[in-house]
Amino acid sequence: MGRERAGRGQEHARSGQDGSKGPAGIVGWGRELRRLREARGWSQAELARRMFCDDSTISRLETGDLAPTEKTAQAADEALELPGSLASLREILLNLGGGQWQPDVAEMEKRATLVSLWDPCYLPGLLQGEAYMREVFLTAEPDATDAQIEQRVAERLARQEIWQRADPPPPMLHAVIWEPAFRVPVGGPKAMHDQLIDLAGAARANRRVRLQVLPLAHGGHAGMGGAFLVANFPHERPAAVLDNPLTGHMTEKRAEVDRLSLLFSTLASDAMTPQASADMIERWAGEWRT
Repeated sequence: MGRERAGRGQEHARSGQDGSKGPAGIVGWGRELRRLREARGWSQAELARRMFCDDSTISRLETGDLAPTEKTAQAADEALELPGSLASLREILLNLGGGQWQPDVAEMEKRATLVSLWDPCYLPGLLQGEAYMREVFLTAEPDATDAQIEQRVAERLARQEIWQRADPPPPMLHAVIWEPAFRVPVGGPKAMHDQLIDLAGAARANRRVRLQVLPLAHGGHAGMGGAFLVANFPHERPAAVLDNPLTGHMTEKRAEVDRLSLLFSTLASDAMTPQASADMIERWAGEWRT
């Protein structure tokens, strides 16, 4: 989540053999919606009228361009007079999908009410300064061209515009970060100093940001296996993303998300308080002053 390498944080739908777009779970659900609609002889406009939505919404659902929320599935069941059918199919596909449902971390951030983030190596992408994030991409993608790096930077800066959003309000960001992420001079001493000052300022001034440091003195902990995030949504089940050197692994399987949520709670309880964390970050920033 500090890196979002190889497409994570970017829109990258996959195409099916019939030209449908989107992950397998979404495409499968959309095909079933289309089959049920056509079996009744309804147009997309007729189904949209019965579901109280736009025609384009039905089109995007059926092609897999739009993932159905729990509320959407229930509305489709009511319109088609099939109580629980499409909602149950959605539940089954989520549990079988293994990360095949929502392909886009940036989209998750837009829709989330709460993002719980653990990272042992990097500072939160939504709070990174330009110099820091550029160095992150340079080290994570040594074969990337200058143009590709600048594109990555522009995309991440665009994602940070979420903090300016009024309606709906931005998500709550609860980040627990291991001490090494603050001690490695990513981008050099000046970039690190400026980054930590800005980070501490955001932690103090932005009421939607809760930042905690897990110190090295704590010793071994359950988060040493890698970074992950858990996102909560207003009308959907939570989803999680586990970091890896390629594209990351996304899951909405209930047991996996519950396990990661418990792991995050454990890390947060072992970490320093937000106030003590901000004080410590400012102290470390002073060490990087040139």
